[in-house]
Amino acid sequence: EYFEFCRYKAIYDQIRLISDTGMEVIRVNYNNGNPEAVSEDMLQNKSNRYYFKKTLSLDCNGIFVSSLDLNIEKEKIEIPFKPMMRFGISLCDKMNNKYAIIVLNYLGVNFLNLIKTTNSNMMLLNSDSYWLYSPNSEDTWGFIIKERENRKFSSDFPDEWEKIKSSSEDQFHSDNGLFTFSTINPLKEIKESDYSSGSLINKICNSYECSDAYWKIVSYVPQKILFSKTRDILLKFLILAIITFLLTSIPAWFITKAIVKRRLQQLKLYESANFDRLTSLPNRTLFLETLNIIHHQSKRYNHNYALIFIDLNGFKEINDTLGHNAGDQVLIEVGRRLSECIRKSDMAARLGGDEFTIILPFISSLEDAKKVAQKISMAISDPINLKHCKRQISASTGISFYPDDGDETDILLRIADNNMYEMKRETKKV
Repeated sequence: EYFEFCRYKAIYDQIRLISDTGMEVIRVNYNNGNPEAVSEDMLQNKSNRYYFKKTLSLDCNGIFVSSLDLNIEKEKIEIPFKPMMRFGISLCDKMNNKYAIIVLNYLGVNFLNLIKTTNSNMMLLNSDSYWLYSPNSEDTWGFIIKERENRKFSSDFPDEWEKIKSSSEDQFHSDNGLFTFSTINPLKEIKESDYSSGSLINKICNSYECSDAYWKIVSYVPQKILFSKTRDILLKFLILAIITFLLTSIPAWFITKAIVKRRLQQLKLYESANFDRLTSLPNRTLFLETLNIIHHQSKRYNHNYALIFIDLNGFKEINDTLGHNAGDQVLIEVGRRLSECIRKSDMAARLGGDEFTIILPFISSLEDAKKVAQKISMAISDPINLKHCKRQISASTGISFYPDDGDETDILLRIADNNMYEMKRETKKV
């Protein structure tokens, strides 16, 4: 999957899975269209890199978008320079414990080449006025190359920079010539487009200040050649629109796909772990978790609650004579009737087989719980329409009431179970 994604997209130099210790687990290099997996002994520890720290610090499924900078391998800037943007997503297990991140290195040279081929006087600046692209390559990357840290657009054109940084786009003359500029804010552009999810981009912007993540694309025509460049200046606006469109569409597809896929997987895992496949009622696991929560709340705030255990009478005969499909239909119908007999604040669950249970939080008295149990018994005793016939079953119920019957969930569960089987024995005698 990593190989195919890298080969198909052709815009990512690296795709990496990095553990929470910072060690690369999987790394696929684009390798000029021939993706290759890096051998285990060549994997690197990236725990000291800013993108690892920032991505791992985010909430589960949080998204980090880096600035445009140069690739670093084994603590050194890769030569020849390889401009990169990094997209990171934090990964969590079902207990919301972060265990790894995925990092994609986007090949920045793809759009820097667009600028390079449009106009010999075109420049790309970051928000600190460092050159990301300049006709003079020795001026670029001053924020990451120590020997060039003083090479900034604002050093050469201080007055012009003040105008450029204070506006999103404009054109003006100065003593140095004609400056035409526009602001590119990739995250903001995605957020305002018709193709983005608002919650997705808000999540990105919460982890990466959208207002600060901008570039300035500047066309500079020196005064001496100003009048010969009018046509190029007009053409520039079309080029800017194309570049902006490309930038806004780079991360959206993968980020959206990854998050949606992971959310669906998490939802599917949660449902399979906590709900009965046949009746769609909560299963024993979710029932016990909910019971513990209600018990602690009732204990803390001095509330009552009741448990009702339910066992079906006559179900085994239907299962044995009409088959498991008929038995499944009975269980599904019982689950539906139980849900109709209780409040939204109550819980009906299937413990297994033909045993069900009800939690009744905030119930006033044992008598009220008995009324609910009677209502359930009457509902279950109504005939059930099966495929070729009707069958009738009944229910044995057992109740325990907090705090009268006990102060611990184990005691309350046992009392409700015993009362249910006592009723079942009495029913058989009759």
